[in-house]
Formats: sequence, C-alpha cells, structure tokens
Amino acid sequence: MELPFSQACENNKDPILGVLEVAFANASRVLEVGSGTGQHAVYFAKKLSHLEWQASDQPEYLPGVTARIEKEGVPGQPLPVEFDVFQSVPDGQFDALFTANTCHIMPKEGVEALFNHLADKLKSVKLLCIYGPFNDNGHFTSD
Repeated sequence: MELPFSQACENNKDPILGVLEVAFANASRVLEVGSGTGQHAVYFAKKLSHLEWQASDQPEYLPGVTARIEKEGVPGQPLPVEFDVFQSVPDGQFDALFTANTCHIMPKEGVEALFNHLADKLKSVKLLCIYGPFNDNGHFTSD
C-alpha cells in the first residue's frame, strides 16, 4: 500500500510542534482527532516521546494511518482507532486532544458534536489544541 501523503502536513508539522512542545509538556496521553494520512501522528509521537499519541479517524482513513504507523511509527505506538464525531468516543482516558485541519471542513454540527464529547465523554481532556484556518465573520484570521 502506498502511504497517503499531505504536503500541508509536511509544511505545518514544525510550527505545530513548537506549540505542542509547550502546550503538551505536562500531558501524557493525547487523542488526535482526524489523523488523515498519519503524518502528524508519527511525527509528533517521535518528537514528543513523553506522550502516548493515539491517532483516530473515520473508518475509511484507518488503513492509511495504520500503514504509516506500522511503517514509520515509534515502538509501542498504538494503532489508530475509529472515531467519527457523530458516534461514540474511543475508549480510554486522554488528558489532551489535538486536531489539525478538521474543524473547518466538518459541518457545524460536527464541531458541535466534538465539543459536546469534550463536555461529556471526554471530560478527562484538560488541554485542547486545534490547528487550522479560522474564520471570523467571513474573514480568515490568518493567511
């Protein structure tokens, strides 16, 4: 299987890492929502070795994420789990949640569902890091 690839992941992984090194300094278990190609999951698991990085995504993306973790992941890195924000959350306790380039492509109801999970079934999450383009009254807040 050819591994899925995103140039955007390659472009943004280091700037994101700079933020996560500080934000997740005291975290231990991170749930990544929408792992996509798995590039971030593998890269951040290598660079933030104090964390257990749990990748997750919708079922159709799991084979690609699994292949990347099996080929490039760190020893002991868990395989991705299924997580669709409109369904139940993955088992386990997580103290941090990371998502990149997901909220702006989800329907509004999907973002609301994610935040509802944080208030209900993911109460153990104390840190939330969202990367992606943000829009305020129809205007992007960054390039």
